[in-house]
Amino acid sequence: TGMVVWWKRRKRRQSRAAATATTAAAERRRPATTAEAPVRDDGGVVIDLTGHDRLPRHADHVDRLTELFVTRVGSQARVRVRGPVRLDAACQPEPDIALVRPGQYGDGHPEAADTLLVVEVSDATGDREVQLLLYALAGVPEVWIVDVAADMVEVFAGPRPSGWATIARHHPGEMLRPVGVDQAAFDVGELLGRPA
Repeated sequence: TGMVVWWKRRKRRQSRAAATATTAAAERRRPATTAEAPVRDDGGVVIDLTGHDRLPRHADHVDRLTELFVTRVGSQARVRVRGPVRLDAACQPEPDIALVRPGQYGDGHPEAADTLLVVEVSDATGDREVQLLLYALAGVPEVWIVDVAADMVEVFAGPRPSGWATIARHHPGEMLRPVGVDQAAFDVGELLGRPA
């Protein structure tokens, strides 16, 4: 829990610093009048309420991976896209993709024990090490980092209190199978978006 408290404080400090640093940039990007803002078909102005600046490239990779996982895992798991996974009372990340046990989660988000795999598309954020440690501490069995820029998928398996028992780098031509989803197999090349 000490690590979670530290992580949350760090995120708050980073958020304050980022908000201050990006205020000027946001002012420069803001249209001079509402007429210059993107306009809907009915004449209304489009307002971005997402709260983050994810690149279209990142979103495209997540969309493509979602299609792959949905078509391959079938009824063996549910595919959650940017949905919360409850690691403990204080930590509830939203991974790019999570495979969770089949079931209904209307009364509460899936917990670490329900999670079979977490998949993150690498965007070179500095918090990746902290997130990986939190997943390991919670007992998530496996995390895949799809690193398109480095042309590989890093697989973190065997969670333990000090981190991960194994960390492996896989390249196109190698096959990966998620833990607990035996019938689904993925070529690393297709995870990276390479044409077959």
